Amino acid sequence: MNVTKSNFAEVVSQIEAILPTAAFVAIDEEMTGISIPGQQEKIEDVPAKRYVKMREVASRYNIIQFGIAVFHEQDNCKGSYTARAYNFFLFPESGPVNMEGTAVAFNRDHGMDWNMWIREGVPYVNKETAQKLKASLLPWQQEAKSSGEGKPAARERMALTKAADIETTGNAVEALKAWLADESKKSETEFEVLTTNAYLRRFMHETLAADFPDLTVESRPTAMRGMSTMVVLRLDAAQKAERDAKVRAEKEAEFARKIGFRRLFSALADAKRPIVGHACMFDLLFAFSHFEGRLPESYPKYKELVRGHFPLLFDTQLLAKREPFKYLPV
Repeated sequence: MNVTKSNFAEVVSQIEAILPTAAFVAIDEEMTGISIPGQQEKIEDVPAKRYVKMREVASRYNIIQFGIAVFHEQDNCKGSYTARAYNFFLFPESGPVNMEGTAVAFNRDHGMDWNMWIREGVPYVNKETAQKLKASLLPWQQEAKSSGEGKPAARERMALTKAADIETTGNAVEALKAWLADESKKSETEFEVLTTNAYLRRFMHETLAADFPDLTVESRPTAMRGMSTMVVLRLDAAQKAERDAKVRAEKEAEFARKIGFRRLFSALADAKRPIVGHACMFDLLFAFSHFEGRLPESYPKYKELVRGHFPLLFDTQLLAKREPFKYLPV
């Protein structure tokens, strides 16, 4: 089953539901490159030296497709499994996309749909970026998490120094006060306070929150780059609750869309199911480089990182070369 931006949300919810009961999960990837010109792997390379070379490759190139097959043992047939397979097209919404000719040619010759990859690929971010997005888009979750740790120190309010800024914001506040006091406008629920830049919007947000705590403030983008119109809303308790619920739902959807495949990588790590791959050193390196963060410089640290996420890993290429598997008939 191909998975793109259009069906990702539905599919990832299905996988999250079945992961906890899976017998094991198989993974495979296609990348935009697996070698760096002038850098060769040598048979005498010890694992730590080989890791340094492969780490550079995984940090330079991108993931095209990430395949996942979730296996469940059948209740009525011991040793038989039901497999649910998914092929995720992945494309980053920011940062460089580097491609190596040999890898591109290989994927081209095997039917890669490049248009689907670029246009419909699921975005992804690493752990640090996901945390920043969460703090920005879902601040109430962070506030709830820290509520038991004591009230955070209040941030010092901005103080304007330019006479023009002081006059502009002062006039805006006076106009707002006049609107609030005008009995003929009590039925109005919206008032445009000011169209301005991010700097003065921050000042106005702090001022309005402190001096008019019962009002709801929104910033609405305009056609002018960097400029937004600040609007205050005069809402009753029910209207505030309805608006808050809508805003939260929109922000949660935006957060889920922006972190993309990072959500599924986290689900795989949380499930702690056995992971199976074939010659999967690069698969793991690419996954951790793009969904977790900068790869450790030392090989022992990398192994510790992988074990923390996936305690039980099987590489079928390695197993096929070891007893008793190498003696089994094909």
